[in-house]
Amino acid sequence: MGKAEYGAINNAEVVKKSTTVNIEANSDISCEVRDVLSLQSSCVTTGYECLDGEIKFSGRIIFNVVYLLEGEIRRKELGVDFSDSMQADCQASDKATLSFNVENVSCEKNDRIKIVAQITVKAEVERCKTKQLLTGGDGYYFNKKTVTLTEQKCCTERSFTLDDEFECGQIKNVLSTYAQGVITSCQCGINTVICDGEIILTIALLPINEKSDIIKEYRVIPFRLELEGDGVNVDDVTFASVTVGKTALKVFVDEGKEKSTISSQISISLRAKVYETKELVFVDDLFSTEKELSIAKEKVEIKKVKGENYACEKTRGKAFCEVMENARLITCLDDRVYGVTFKKDKNKILADGVLSCYCLFEVNNQTVSKLAEMPFSVAFDCDDDIENCYCITKGINAKLRNGEVELESEIAINYERSVKESFVAVTAMEEDKDLPKCDSAFSVYIPDKNDGLWEICKALKVSPDTVTEQNDVTFPLKENQKIIVYRRI
Repeated sequence: MGKAEYGAINNAEVVKKSTTVNIEANSDISCEVRDVLSLQSSCVTTGYECLDGEIKFSGRIIFNVVYLLEGEIRRKELGVDFSDSMQADCQASDKATLSFNVENVSCEKNDRIKIVAQITVKAEVERCKTKQLLTGGDGYYFNKKTVTLTEQKCCTERSFTLDDEFECGQIKNVLSTYAQGVITSCQCGINTVICDGEIILTIALLPINEKSDIIKEYRVIPFRLELEGDGVNVDDVTFASVTVGKTALKVFVDEGKEKSTISSQISISLRAKVYETKELVFVDDLFSTEKELSIAKEKVEIKKVKGENYACEKTRGKAFCEVMENARLITCLDDRVYGVTFKKDKNKILADGVLSCYCLFEVNNQTVSKLAEMPFSVAFDCDDDIENCYCITKGINAKLRNGEVELESEIAINYERSVKESFVAVTAMEEDKDLPKCDSAFSVYIPDKNDGLWEICKALKVSPDTVTEQNDVTFPLKENQKIIVYRRI
C-alpha cells in the first residue's frame, strides 16, 4: 500500500456586501437664505465591528453649505453621526474594509434648510480559503508540475497627520475644503512597506475685498510614509490604499502685510496588503503498478498579484450647465467625480464617469450657482488583470466659451495589477482492487503522436526507467515508433 502526501494552497476569498443609510440634517440657517450656492459632502468611518453573520458600523457625514444671505456669501458646516448594521457572511474574528459613498444629496428650504442624503456602505470581508492538493508520496508514480503564485503574507495599517501651509491675499472666510488621496507607488523593504502618494486639497476662500472673486487653491501634498510589517522583505509585492479623514484649517491674517497664512492638518489612514511569491508543486496525474486507483481532480484558480499601478490622463469637454444671458463665470466649487465604472479592454483600462461641480456666475451684480456635469471616458495602458480600482479628480477648471461651460480635469487612477491562471490538480485518491497480472512475456505499445513518457508509462503500468532502459527512443517520438516492454513471468 502506497502513501499519499497532501499540501495546502491558500486563496483569498472576498465576501462583498452593501447597504444604504438615509441621512437627514436640519440646520439653524433661516429660510431667509436666497440661494444655496454649493452643497458638498464627505463621509468617514468612525468604527466597525464584525460579529457572527453581521457587521456593525458607525460614521460621520459632513455637509458644507455655501449660501447667500442678505447679499453676502456665507458658509455653514453640518455634521451628522450615524450607525447601522448589515447582514454578512462573516465571523467575529474577521476583519472588514468599509467604504462610504454619499449619493442623492439634496437641499430643501422651509423654516430651516434641511439636507437629505443617502450613504451607500460597502463592506469587504477577506478570509483565507484553503484547498488540499496531492503533492507526492511513496509507492506511486507521479506526474508533478510546478506553478508560481502569490499568497497574502500580512496586512498592515496606520494613521498619520500631514501638515501644509501656504500664503495668499487677505481672506474673510474659508468657504469649502475637500481632500482626496491617491497612492502613486509602494514597495516592500525589510519589515516595512514604503508608500508614496499625494493628497489633493481643494480650498475655496472668500477675500476681504468684496470686489475680488473667490480664490480657489489646489494644494498637492506629496508624502512618503512607512508601515511596519513583521516578516516583510524586499522580494514581496504590495498593494496600498489611502483614506482621508478630518481636515482642520487655521487662518492667520497679517493686516500689515495684507496677507493670510493658511495652515492645514489632514488625517489619513494607510493600509497595505503584502503578498509573497511561492512555487507550488502539485500532482497532475498518478498511477500504481499494483493497484487500480480512484482519482479526483479539480480546477484550481490562482491569482498572481504583481503590485500597484498609478496613472493620470487629462479630459476636457462641454458640460451640461444652464448659462444665463450676460453671465460671467467666477469659479467652480465642489470638484468631484462620481458614477465611475472600470472595464478592461485588451491592453487598456477604460474608465467612464461624470465630472461634477457647481459653477458660480455673476449675473446683473448677483451671484448665481448652477450645477455643471460632464461625462468623461479615459483610457489607461495596462496588460494585466485589474482589481481594486480607484479614481479621483486632481481638480476641475471651468471656462465659459460661446455661452457654454467647458470643464477640464486630470483624472488619476490607482489599481492592483494581477494575472489570473488556472490548472487541474489531483485533490484526492484511493486504492481500489489489485491490477490483473500480465501473463505475456512482453508488451508492445503503439503510442499516439502526442504521447510522452508519462502517457506511455501510465498505459503500460511500468516505471519510466523500465521504458527508457528497454527502448532506445527519444521524445517526442517519431511516427510509427513502437514501445516494447519485457515482463517477468
